[in-house]
Amino acid sequence: MARSGVGRAAAPVTGLLGLILLLGPDRPHELPEHYRVELEVPPVDAALWFAARYPQYFMSGETGLRSWLDGLDPRDRLFVLAMAQTLTWAWVEHELDAFEQRELTGLVDEAITAVRLETLNQLDLNADQFPEMADIEIAAHYGDPQFADGVFARLVRGISNCEGQNHLVALLLDSALEPSAAWLPGIDASMVGVPKHDLVRLSGPMLAQPIYVDAWSNLPAFTVDPSQPGAAPSLAELGDPPPPVVADVAGRAPLAVEFYANSQGTTIVLLPERHAPTKRVSLRVRAPALDRASLARIDDPWRVYLYARILHIYDDPRATDMYQFVLDHHCDSSPPPRTFICIATALLLKRIER
Repeated sequence: MARSGVGRAAAPVTGLLGLILLLGPDRPHELPEHYRVELEVPPVDAALWFAARYPQYFMSGETGLRSWLDGLDPRDRLFVLAMAQTLTWAWVEHELDAFEQRELTGLVDEAITAVRLETLNQLDLNADQFPEMADIEIAAHYGDPQFADGVFARLVRGISNCEGQNHLVALLLDSALEPSAAWLPGIDASMVGVPKHDLVRLSGPMLAQPIYVDAWSNLPAFTVDPSQPGAAPSLAELGDPPPPVVADVAGRAPLAVEFYANSQGTTIVLLPERHAPTKRVSLRVRAPALDRASLARIDDPWRVYLYARILHIYDDPRATDMYQFVLDHHCDSSPPPRTFICIATALLLKRIER
């Protein structure tokens, strides 16, 4: 995950999106490594356009993303990666702007709540039971070189495993906890592995011992050594079972203390970074029409589902109607079809209506 300088305010995003790709044969990766796309339309509009133009970015799944990207023209591939990460950072800024807590455990709770109310995991829904998901692998692995490339895809797809979902929380926390000056000790968020599970660890000079964050399991922030001072309760102090962070959302009991204490951290770098300079592109971005007549002409329920997901993650008030449209037009039969789209949409609609 990228460590970048401080700054919680997002740049203004009004107008058009334009672009100039300044790439030479000796600098084939300049754009995604060093530049974000300059957004001059609201991120939600840019993301809707992105989903309409490149639906396979989202629908290739974890194992199919690399082959799909490799099949693109090199300049298209650079643009897709830069745009995806730009929209990821726009989501981060959007969520941080809504955070109210400045105390560490309260901030963790806000990050967990944001991610659990906007995405699903296998405790909520087993995607493997749906035949249409056979080619859309949801299990992310942060050791995969493509892990960072797919962060926006898994956010919009709306369901992931522990590595994918907890990484979104790590991304929010790592950004929220950036130091206000280079000399101020910071707190870093990394991914750590325990048996058959992955979660987030917060560590840094200002913490006497690490704090563990597990949104997938719906657990409050915790430490593991009750004999040492901690900025969060020890696992033993949380009780058995620990209280959930998000009520009425699936969770799982913690593992034994020694598994967390012996875990090793991994940092995930997103390129371009959060505060990378922007470049314009020579593409006119226009969000697809979302009126009911236009949506009714779309035969693919995945396309409309992706639009609903984008509206949801950016808290656009049209998200509720878009989810309902999916249910009314693609899940309206007796009995209703038991497909991933229909079940996931119904679950997410309940989350957005809380």
